[in-house]
Amino acid sequence: MTRPKTAVAVRHLLFEDLGILDPLLRERGYDVGYIDAGLDRIDPDAIADADLLVVLGGPIGVGDQAAYPFLRDEIDAIARRVELRRPTLGICLGAQLIAAALGAAVAPTGRAEIGYGPLTLDAAPGNPLAPLGRVPVLHWHGDQFDVPDGATLLASTPGFPHQAFSRGPAVLALQFHLEADHRRIEQWLIGHAHELAAHAVDPARLRADALTHGPELADRSRAVFAAWLDGAESGGAAGAQVTLVGELVCATPDEAATVREHLPRHVALTRAETGCLSFEVVQTDDPLVWRVAERFTGAAAFAAHQERVAASEWGRATTGIERRYTVSGLDQR
Repeated sequence: MTRPKTAVAVRHLLFEDLGILDPLLRERGYDVGYIDAGLDRIDPDAIADADLLVVLGGPIGVGDQAAYPFLRDEIDAIARRVELRRPTLGICLGAQLIAAALGAAVAPTGRAEIGYGPLTLDAAPGNPLAPLGRVPVLHWHGDQFDVPDGATLLASTPGFPHQAFSRGPAVLALQFHLEADHRRIEQWLIGHAHELAAHAVDPARLRADALTHGPELADRSRAVFAAWLDGAESGGAAGAQVTLVGELVCATPDEAATVREHLPRHVALTRAETGCLSFEVVQTDDPLVWRVAERFTGAAAFAAHQERVAASEWGRATTGIERRYTVSGLDQR
């Protein structure tokens, strides 16, 4: 009998849980369990053996190890796991703990970034955050990590230039909250009431922004998590994948209308291809520009996709529209 995949989440607050990531993991065949930091023992063997580790957020920091000694245990366990190159996702405090485990500095900034705001995404090939585009994400942090040696910076904001990094296909660290379920934002507003008051953040604004941005952010966040898991789960085979990231740039409103007309079927047909791991085409704030992120199992699957597209209705209709793409992985055979 095949052993079920296991996902272990280290949780620091009950309401800061896996959120929208939980159903996605269960759909992918994971058994999901929690280690509640401060209550449950941080078992390094259980953390090392899990198929997926998710380290969640909380209102304490890497510098609080004297007051909260279990943080040292978490850092040590994470360091062992990333050395094994096992899939590891960190969110907010979790990202800071991963940075510390990799030897990077983490420190308070003396300020806070709380609320919904867009990211500036790095143009690194295969950036797993590409599906986010410019949609506002939920920020709730005051500490900042340095980018560890050997890691790739993925996103920034003006106040916090280090918002996310990856280290190979197995490690993803996010300062912001893609997992948060906007339908449960009230738990955050109640649980962090003192912090909101201390930083003069209006709960009504957060509540309204969750209603406005939450549904689209949830869709794009699921695409981010799915794309990252595709690569992380493939382990050593991840290098054989082909990724394409970039922009589809229309010159006129008529070209943009053509894209909007033909895009839904193009996306559906591509996602149905056996070699397609993820495929996202998301309109940016500029009505003439779409951000594109594609991932295929290998060069043969990518070539088959391009051949199909060239002969398709989408290919014929959009042949003259500018593509600004970067493709990686075609040298892997």
